[in-house]
Amino acid sequence: MTWLLAVLTLLAMVSPVGAQSAAVPVHNHTAGIGTGSGGVDQLPARFRSYLELRNDSSVEIWCTTDGTNAVTGHGVALSASTGTYPTAQYDARVPRGPLRCVAASGGSNRLIIIEGQ
Repeated sequence: MTWLLAVLTLLAMVSPVGAQSAAVPVHNHTAGIGTGSGGVDQLPARFRSYLELRNDSSVEIWCTTDGTNAVTGHGVALSASTGTYPTAQYDARVPRGPLRCVAASGGSNRLIIIEGQ
């Protein structure tokens, strides 16, 4: 019985009580997305530990996270803000490449970018 108590005490000391999360500083900004593929201002990718893209416009937006040109139908599709999938969130295996986006139509469609470092 004493050995069981010793083992349980040892396990309690080396095992975490619960999952712990770490807070990270977050930077958010918006970008106007048009019909031509263009780069989006962002934090230096090497510091990125979290990335969320949120379409706040009435048309679809496509984004690439590896620096390649975004074109309609290629990349991460963000439906219009009233659609089914207006948000893409990366909190594990966060892409570190340059962000490029294009909109289905219009000249200044709002994309909200939230990045953690």
